[in-house]
Amino acid sequence: ESDKQRTVTLLFSRKTGFLRKSEYIVFSDELKKEVVEEVIYSDYRDADGLKVAHKVALNRDGKKFVVSETQEIRFEKEADPSWFAKPE
Repeated sequence: ESDKQRTVTLLFSRKTGFLRKSEYIVFSDELKKEVVEEVIYSDYRDADGLKVAHKVALNRDGKKFVVSETQEIRFEKEADPSWFAKPE
């Protein structure tokens, strides 16, 4: 149900303050039931002056589901005001 509020747990590194893990409940289409989804963030590197996780591992009910490694991250220097315009 889209109006149902869910709990998201966020864990941060005491040393760096970086987000290390998020955890929440999702519905698995494959298993046809709700499962605990855990996202582990690592390999924080500089990207245009910001530290960004370049590796993300996603586990479902404790089993590896997806691992993503980003080679390069670049951000737009300025936001175009049209990105925030109300749709007509």
